[in-house]
Amino acid sequence: MGSDVTTFMYEDRAVEYSGSDSVLVALLRAGERPSAGGTLCLSGDCPFCLCIVDGIAYVRACQTPANTGLDVWPHPADGDPPLPDARLSSTVELITVHTEVVVIGQGSSGREAGESYEVAGRSVMAFEASR
Repeated sequence: MGSDVTTFMYEDRAVEYSGSDSVLVALLRAGERPSAGGTLCLSGDCPFCLCIVDGIAYVRACQTPANTGLDVWPHPADGDPPLPDARLSSTVELITVHTEVVVIGQGSSGREAGESYEVAGRSVMAFEASR
């Protein structure tokens, strides 16, 4: 490999990637598959590209940008991946929010529903996975 090649590690082997590749695209280009069943959606909606990335399990390889120095492993075929070391966890702030209406999805019907409840004076929270 030349000095200008960018790589991350998959099962202790270097995998080359291009600038905008996800981990999954780079793995597929290298002839690797993170699960025995292959991949399905490439959009983060299925469980078939789950990997262990830098010690964190259940990471969707299709949604993870490839970066130099990543340490990527497939989930074990015969069971659950090991739990991460609790010392690696960062503290997260918990915020409680109360609302009257929750809209899941911000397609045209979700936006329309949210707007109609807001016009009626209701408090609305909207969630969209791809935004």
